[in-house]
Amino acid sequence: MVIGAGEVHFAFLAQLDIGDKITVTDMLGAEFNYTVEKILRSDSAESEKLTAGDYPLVLFTFSSKENKYIIVSCG
Repeated sequence: MVIGAGEVHFAFLAQLDIGDKITVTDMLGAEFNYTVEKILRSDSAESEKLTAGDYPLVLFTFSSKENKYIIVSCG
């Protein structure tokens, strides 16, 4: 699953490190736990970069501070 959001909602991506834990809660309250495995800062968020590797969760946003896309891949 690939989820992108604006910097306001995903600003926390800039603070993540490899090994950090992420919990996603769905609308029914089920929790899904992931671990950050890869962090990429890129000039683009092309589909090839978002789907590279076999990661069950990829989060991305554009950082105006860094002027780069932050792409976080989780397993």
